[in-house]
Amino acid sequence: MILAWLNWGLSLIASAMLALFIVRRNPKVDYRLLVAAAYLGLGCTWHAGLSGSATLLVATPENFLIKGKLLDAVIPVSNTIFSPFNIILTIVILVAVTVLMALMHPRPEKTFVVKPELMDRLKLYEAPPKPAKFASPSTG
Repeated sequence: MILAWLNWGLSLIASAMLALFIVRRNPKVDYRLLVAAAYLGLGCTWHAGLSGSATLLVATPENFLIKGKLLDAVIPVSNTIFSPFNIILTIVILVAVTVLMALMHPRPEKTFVVKPELMDRLKLYEAPPKPAKFASPSTG
């Protein structure tokens, strides 16, 4: 959720990587809950953060809302993203959702775990083979 507050795109990639890291380090974690928790930043904090679409739009001079006479002037990010209300609300959400996720973890007998042999078969990335000879672009 902290990464989502910084940038939604960073959160999208880092959350997936963090989930894989956690399941490899702690195979007893409930995988269903872990995946759901990994993407909570996108649903809970990104819109209140540095890459929130609406907050950045209204802070942009000559945006379509000003041109269409729906806004009189830009609304600076000090009044939206960095307002005390937004920061306090984001912290409350971060703490509350973290506690809720911990409370939602099922008992060991109901936990859905990923078998280690399935994790071993997972290939995160394999670089393509290098070509034997590089072809030079034709000059014509």
